[in-house]
Amino acid sequence: MHGSLSGTLATMGPGVPYGIGAKFGHPDRPVIVFEGDGAMQMNGLAELITIARYWREWR
Repeated sequence: MHGSLSGTLATMGPGVPYGIGAKFGHPDRPVIVFEGDGAMQMNGLAELITIARYWREWR
């Protein structure tokens, strides 16, 4: 099992983009992202729009 994080900077918002990148890298593996409401507010719906565009191509 491998995990990624944005370092020790306590930044908000990279979880969903990291998850999308992981899914593109390994579409056959499950991806789990723990994301808070503050991060979703910072990123808006941009990542969810990306997921809606590509989720059918992932296994």
